[in-house]
Amino acid sequence: MDCIRCHKKAVVSIKGNPAFCEKCFCDAIEKRIRKHVRMNKLFSKNDKIYTEGELCKYLVRDIIKDLPVKYTSKKQANKIVLAYTANDLCIDFLKYLTENKSLISKTKEVKLLATITNEEAKLFAKFKKLEFKPLKKEPNLNKFLSNLSEKNPEIINSLGKSAKEIIDL
Repeated sequence: MDCIRCHKKAVVSIKGNPAFCEKCFCDAIEKRIRKHVRMNKLFSKNDKIYTEGELCKYLVRDIIKDLPVKYTSKKQANKIVLAYTANDLCIDFLKYLTENKSLISKTKEVKLLATITNEEAKLFAKFKKLEFKPLKKEPNLNKFLSNLSEKNPEIINSLGKSAKEIIDL
C-alpha cells in the first residue's frame, strides 16, 4: 500500500485512517496539533512553561519555536503541558455523563495532545525516538473505548469533538 500523500511505501495505517509513510504521518500529526494550539491560543508571549514528558517537550519546542517563552519548574509555571490525549478526553467525558464529574480543568493545564489518540501519540513518539506514556485513567472505561473503536475506528475522535462542543456550551 502506498502513502496517500507522497506515494512512497506506507508504514502506518491506524484504524480507519488512511495509509501514510513515516514522514507524512508525523507531518499530519504535527499539523493537527499546531492547529489545535493556534485555534485555542494555548501559548502566548512570555509564558512560563513546564512540560510533562519527552513527547510534549519536543512538540512544544517545535511548535512555538521563536515565541519568547521560558521553560521552568512546575511550581513557577503559568502553563503546565500535559500528555492528555483524545482518549483521556473521552474518558473524562464518559465520567462526566455517568458520574457527573466536572469537566472544567485548571487554567494552568494545557492539553496539547487532545486532538490525537493514544495510539497515534505512541506511533509518533516511536518514529521520533521519543518516550510517551499515556495517562493511567479508568481501566474499565479505557477497555470500553477500545472495544468501541474496534467496531468504529473514528469513535474516539468523534466523541472527543462532541465532548468539546458540549463543554463549550
